[in-house]
Amino acid sequence: MEITNSCYCSGSFPQRTRTFFTEKNGLPSNEVLCTVLDKKGRLWAGTAKGLAYFEGEAFIPVPLDEKKSAVAVTLLFCDESGILWIGCGSKLYTYSKNKISFVKSFIDEGDITGMAQHGPTVFLLTKEVLYRFADGGWQIAKHVDGSGRKLTVFEDTPFVLTEQAIMGLSCKRPRWKSVSPAFSDMPKCAINDIKFDSWGHLWVGTDEGVYIYDNTDYWIGPKEIDTLPAEKIYSMQFDAIGGKYFASDNGVICLYKGALKYLGAKRWVPAADVKTVAVSDDGNTIWAATEEGLSRISTSMMTLSQKADHYQKTTEAHHVRDGFVCGRGGIINEDLTTGSVHISDNDGLWTGCYAVAETYRYAVTGKKDALENARRSIKAMLTLTKVSGIPGFTARAVRRPGEDGFGNGDSEWDLTADGSCEWKCETSSDEMVGHFLAFSLYYDLCADDAEKKEIEEAVCGMADHMIRNDYKLIDKDGLPTTWANWAPASLNHDNKWIEEKGINSLELLSFLKTAYHMSGNEVYNKEYKDLIKNHHYALNAAQHKVHDAHGCHIDDNLGFLSTITLLRLEQDETLRAIIFMGLEHHWQYEKIERTPMWNFVYGAFTGRYCDVEAAVQTLRETPLSLIEYQITNSTRKKLVYDTEQAEPGEPAQLKEPLPSDERRVGRDDSNHFRADSGNGTSAEDGSFFLMPYWFARYNNLIKETED
Repeated sequence: MEITNSCYCSGSFPQRTRTFFTEKNGLPSNEVLCTVLDKKGRLWAGTAKGLAYFEGEAFIPVPLDEKKSAVAVTLLFCDESGILWIGCGSKLYTYSKNKISFVKSFIDEGDITGMAQHGPTVFLLTKEVLYRFADGGWQIAKHVDGSGRKLTVFEDTPFVLTEQAIMGLSCKRPRWKSVSPAFSDMPKCAINDIKFDSWGHLWVGTDEGVYIYDNTDYWIGPKEIDTLPAEKIYSMQFDAIGGKYFASDNGVICLYKGALKYLGAKRWVPAADVKTVAVSDDGNTIWAATEEGLSRISTSMMTLSQKADHYQKTTEAHHVRDGFVCGRGGIINEDLTTGSVHISDNDGLWTGCYAVAETYRYAVTGKKDALENARRSIKAMLTLTKVSGIPGFTARAVRRPGEDGFGNGDSEWDLTADGSCEWKCETSSDEMVGHFLAFSLYYDLCADDAEKKEIEEAVCGMADHMIRNDYKLIDKDGLPTTWANWAPASLNHDNKWIEEKGINSLELLSFLKTAYHMSGNEVYNKEYKDLIKNHHYALNAAQHKVHDAHGCHIDDNLGFLSTITLLRLEQDETLRAIIFMGLEHHWQYEKIERTPMWNFVYGAFTGRYCDVEAAVQTLRETPLSLIEYQITNSTRKKLVYDTEQAEPGEPAQLKEPLPSDERRVGRDDSNHFRADSGNGTSAEDGSFFLMPYWFARYNNLIKETED
């Protein structure tokens, strides 16, 4: 019974971007000590060397005295009337009606450590005294013991954090009523901030995470609640729609609708230690303050179609080299115009992925630029099939005079007879999978008659080379390359090839099926049948994934891409049933990764549940910037590590991958289970988003609201 794929309507979703600001953008100092949003939504930053506000795309310094002294601004508070209160150690200033005014020095009472408001009453805390603003001046509400650190107010009761306790000022004759670890379940670790929500729950930020106190006798913390962070919390802010934002030693941690989101360095914030945050009421703008500058994290609504358009433009602008599409390296200060497009080990595969994406985009939209982009990539890949001068042997990459590494004597690079370029040998199975997939799709969905003839010649040439050489690629030195081995003697009878046995069997069947599909030459069909009947290649492919503790993802990627080629062309249901067995086993093992392409391949061909929502979520969470920022997650407190890697001697990695905006940027063959990665000097092209997106659109797995 034929199953019809259901179509998931993606719609719009929140998409975050960020911008960093430093002294180059007008900040008096990169060391930002405090932040606040005023009633107009304008951000004020107190730094180690003065005050500034954000205007447009830069900060405007605001001197506090006529001498324009570089003083540290340690506290900012905007009251309900719009007055900005500015604390500089023990000195207090206001900013109102575009004017700075000196108010008072609390030098005898210690530095100003907090301000809060309830109704018309504004409170101010120093280390020694709690003040109430009344009748135009500051009146002592109550003395503190000399260690007043933070201030918050619930209803008309101020609460003060000291070194020893949390104290509330209450009773008919006001007195401090204290809560301390000695006589309650209050955490014994250092407390850094306190803040009430609108229901009177006191949120407590500590060196060991966030705790919540019901203001009577009930405490809960990270051990009791999974979605309370356990990191060191410096300060907290709340928006008006239930969101909580924690400045921590692992960046900004957001708690919204019960889930945590980590916005860490260097992708989202300049440094891991975020000292304070300011948040708009709607939660769409977060300002994070560090010793290395400010980050503005902005959220706007976007569709997957708009996101695909963004990656399309970025890829075309920064990732195309002589028709090849690859990552970009040598990036300086996050500027994609610096550096250059990588010449990689797998130019053919990555260019093939882009060609596949553009082929599907053309099939879905009919847009001429998609056809031209796909054609350009196919031409580049065809160059790889010819440049070696060895019939049917495809090069990994080419480089021309003036390009990085040309003529450096690397033994894997060989100069062509006419001296026009060098080509890279040691071609692997990766290259072949990319070529056969891209060629077969372009051939069927885009190619004109002349292109079909050229592609057929290339495909048959590669297949002939394999048949002629016992299903191996024979390099310029007459030796087989390291990984391009599909020989029955190796896959079926050599234990050293057990990990590649099923995947490579699947690959070879897809290669021969493609050659037969294009040419109709019975030679390829005969070889195809021989491998299935006499060397059990279809049965090899029936469970082609070897459980490997999620350590090697290269073969995962090649397996799913080869499945596209074979199931698209093979129509015999008996044989397809065997290939489906391999797909089922592979996806069930790998679905934990939430890799969009793999989920969509499974769903498109089986018609069954493929966790499309998880795949779409990964697409949604993929950052707009594909720079490989230095990401450090291993310092997070609640990560769960796997132990399965110990058996093959590999280092432990995460039990499940983190969301795609919290981990490394990487293609589908990257290891997303690793906690740390990146150096900030390279960027991926958009193919790993564009290929699954347009594949899913073509196969009616997802659609946009505007369709």
